[in-house]
This record gives sequence, C-alpha cells and structure tokens, in this order.
Amino acid sequence: NNLIFSNNSGTNAGGGIYITNSSPIINNSIFKNNLAPLGGGLYTTGSSTSTIITNSTFFNNNAGVYGGGVRQLSGTLNIKNSIFWNNKKNGDAAIAGADIEGSGLTISHSLTQANSTYSSGDSIINNQDPLFVDAANGNFRLSPCSPAINTGTADGAPTNDILGFPRVGAPDMGAYEYQGVPFSTAIYVNKNATGNNDGSTWTNAYTDLQTAMDAHCGSFDIWVAGGTYKPTQRPDGDASSLTDRDNAFHLARNMKIYGGFAGTETQLSQRNWVTNKTILSGDFNGDDVVTVSGTTLTFSNNTENAYHVFLTENLTNAAIIDGFTIQGGNANSSGNISTYGGDFIHFNGGGLYNISSSPTLNNLTFVNNSATISGGGMHNYYSSPIISNSTFYNNNAGSFGGGMGNSSSRPIISNSTFFNNNAGSFGGGMEN
Repeated sequence: NNLIFSNNSGTNAGGGIYITNSSPIINNSIFKNNLAPLGGGLYTTGSSTSTIITNSTFFNNNAGVYGGGVRQLSGTLNIKNSIFWNNKKNGDAAIAGADIEGSGLTISHSLTQANSTYSSGDSIINNQDPLFVDAANGNFRLSPCSPAINTGTADGAPTNDILGFPRVGAPDMGAYEYQGVPFSTAIYVNKNATGNNDGSTWTNAYTDLQTAMDAHCGSFDIWVAGGTYKPTQRPDGDASSLTDRDNAFHLARNMKIYGGFAGTETQLSQRNWVTNKTILSGDFNGDDVVTVSGTTLTFSNNTENAYHVFLTENLTNAAIIDGFTIQGGNANSSGNISTYGGDFIHFNGGGLYNISSSPTLNNLTFVNNSATISGGGMHNYYSSPIISNSTFYNNNAGSFGGGMGNSSSRPIISNSTFFNNNAGSFGGGMEN
C-alpha cells in the first residue's frame, strides 16, 4: 500500500516490480520512470500468479519489447481504478502495448492512453489526459477538471488514498483522491472572488481569466463575472510583468467563453452581459483619453497599453467568445510576438487579432482600440470568424480598417454596428 516505485530498471523484466508465482495486492501506488525490456513498471509471470492492482498510477514507464506500464505473461491480473499515461513501448507512447500487454487479464474503471490494447471495456476512459497537477515534477494529484474524478468503482477500492484521505462515494482513479470541488457545470472566473481560486464554483472562482483558459478543461465552458480584466501573461510563455505590452489574452484551442454574469448564476441563460459589463482591457494604467471631435478620433495616455487585447490562432467556429467589451489595445509598434507557430505583428489588431482562426464571436463590443496599420478593433489574417450582434465604435487604424481589417479572410457578419471608426487610407469601418 501507498508505495512509489521511481527510476528503477531491470535488464530483463519488471523495472519497478517483478512478480512470479505470487499473489500481491497493490493499492494506492505510483510507478513512474521505470525501465525494462519487459514490463517497464511491473511484470507478472507464473501459472499460480494472481495479482490485483487498484487505484494506482503508471506514468512514463518504458519497455523495449512488451508492456511499457505492465506486462503480464501468465497467471491472472486484475486492474481497476488505475491510470496509465505517457508510458512507452520502445520509446513510443502512441503504440499498442505502451501501457499494458498480456492475456487473461481484466481491467475496468481505469484510464488508458492512445492505442491501448485495453482501450474499451467496463468503464474504460481511453486517450483522455488525466490532467495531473504537475506530472513532470512528480505531482500526480488530479486537477479539478480531470476525467478521472468520481469515475472509479467502490468495489474493492481502498478506504483511503495514498495520503490517507478517505475515498467516498464513487472514488477517483489513480493513487490520489481529489480533495476540492470538481468542475461540474463550468469554469468560473470572478476577479473579486476570495475562495480557493480553482474555478470550481463562483465562490472559488479564478480571479484571472487567462489562468482559467489555460486550465485545460476543454469540455467545460468558461463563465466570467462582470468587471474589468487585464491580460497578465505573454502568449509566448516568456516571463512578463503585469504591464508588459506583449501581455494578451490568448487562445489556441476551441473552447467557449462567456461574459456577463453577476456571479450567482447556475444556467447560461441567466446571464445579462448588458447589466454585468465584462471588460477585457489593454489599458494597464486605466487612464486612456479618447477625444472625438467631428471626424477626428484622438487617443492619448495609451503608450503603455497592450499591443493586442486578445489573440487567437487555429480556432474553428466551435470556439465561442461571447458577451465581452474589448477595449484599450494599442498596436503601434513594428515588432511582433511569436506564439502557437504564428507571428502577431504589433501594428495590426489592437482589439482582437486572429491568425488562421475562425471563432464564433457574439455580443461583443470593440471600442477605443487602435492600430498603426490595420484593424484597430479587429484584424483577421487567413481567418473566417462568424460575427453577430456586435458593435465596433471609436476604433482607429493608421492605414486600413479602423473597425476591422481583413487580409485573405472571409468573415461572416450579421446584425452588427460600425460607428465612428476611422482609417487613414482605406475603410474607416472595414477594409477587405
């Protein structure tokens, strides 16, 4: 019980454990970074062998020939409530047998990786990231959106987990029982929340939107309470200050993000994005001055603003951004920032900049954004966003598309308003 087998190797079989003609019961144990030609993590053989593995975690074990995680040659083996992830066969995690190989074994209520020989069966979760907190540094606790939470069976499960915490109800898979409140409806964001900052409830909401978008809970929507949120991270991962002009909200995988909540709702239909104005702002100092005089639109006090408020790449129409005001972007430099394999040029797309990206954009307001060249409010490059019920006003571009600039792009726009945008050369409202 409660054992960790780490960094062991065998020249023949069973890097972590070699079992022959024995009947061990293994609970709440971790096998990581073990190596052997047969059964990198564990090897069983012998006609009288009868091994039971419950609530255990196999990670990054490697076998040169058979069974990166487990190799069963003979006897019986019963596995339940366990996680197999990133185990390898001859260095390949995506090959059949990378996690488990054998015959006459049974496995249920467990998570297996891609191309597993045991990718189907009784309550098997296949090829879904278990979302460990920090597997690279040996932390195999489950994050609040892990698919392994509450998906085990109580039948034969140990009473407590590896740390002694009780397993209640439907236990989790793996060695650790999650101790917080798992996500059930959405990932919650509220800048004024004072709880655990894990996004599981309105009380425990994330206070930072980018942290929520990085939480890797792709099956959950993000609900954001009203207030003003500023980008806190650079999209290229480099260290930044809270006022780094390269900070931008950034999204490179399909998810649904909704603003306009009061912070008490239990259903999406209950939100009101007009009353609960949710602002994404690039104005770090909160002191922008926008002067409108006739046809002249002038910005001042914005030299410290983020180059871009929001960046997206490689999204499809399945991604939704809905119910936000995007303001204060100042794309006024000749440089660029590279992320997701694309280059976002600092003189385009002050509000929103899409590269090879076609999200669905609803109920948005783009206001008081500027760009030296193109797309003060939004710049699309090889992108075809679907835009509805949105407003573009008081946005400025030095050359093209004050409200929106489109390059090799085919946006679909309905029920939207372009008012008082300005461009130095072409397309005050929009340039294509």
